[in-house]
Amino acid sequence: MHNFLDEKSLIQLEDAVTEIEKSTSAEIVIAIAKFSESYRDVPVIFGFILSMLTLIFILFSPFDVHPWFVLPFVIIAYLIGYIICARIELFMRLFTRKERRIEQVKRGAKIAFFEESVSATKDRTGILFYISLFEKRVEILSDLGIDGKISRDKWNRLTIDLNKALSSQKPVEDFAEKLVTCIGFLSATFPPGEENPDEIMNRPRIRGG
Repeated sequence: MHNFLDEKSLIQLEDAVTEIEKSTSAEIVIAIAKFSESYRDVPVIFGFILSMLTLIFILFSPFDVHPWFVLPFVIIAYLIGYIICARIELFMRLFTRKERRIEQVKRGAKIAFFEESVSATKDRTGILFYISLFEKRVEILSDLGIDGKISRDKWNRLTIDLNKALSSQKPVEDFAEKLVTCIGFLSATFPPGEENPDEIMNRPRIRGG
C-alpha cells in the first residue's frame, strides 16, 4: 500500500490532477497519510493480552516454572506483543474497530483540508482527496464554492470507486483512473475560465503519521 509514496506514484497522481484541472476551474488537492491516528493504545493492549496469556499458561502449565522466572517471562511476552503489533499493520488493523478507523480518516481529512490550504483559492473551488493508507480509505472534502453544487450522489459514487481502487491489484493506477472520471461532472458545473490559473500545486502532499 505504501507504493503510493514512491516517486513514480506521486508523478502519476500529479499527472491525473493536471489532467482534471485542464477541464475545470476547480482546484484538486491530493493528501496522503500513512495513518490518520497514531493508535498508540493498540500495541499496549495487544502486549497486555499476550502477557496475561503467558501468565495463565505458566500458572496452569504442567511444567515446573521457578517463581523467579514468572515476572521476566510476562514482561518479555508484553514487549514481544507490543513490538509485533506496532510493526505489523495487520495486527494493528485487527485490534482497531472499523468505526474508529473511519472516524479517524474523517478527522484527518478535516485537519488536512485546513493545513494544506485547500481553501486558498479565489473562488473557494478547492477539492481535497484525502488518502489514508493504513485505514485504506479515501475522504473527499470540497470548499464552499463547490459544496452543494455537485450532487451528493456523485461524490458518494466517486468515493466508493476510489475506496475500491485502494484494495485493487494496481491501487495507484486504478485510483488515478477513477479520479479523472470526476471531469465528467466537474467540467459541466465548473468549466475552465479563459485564464484558468493553477492556484494550488498539483503534486500530492505527504502527511506525517
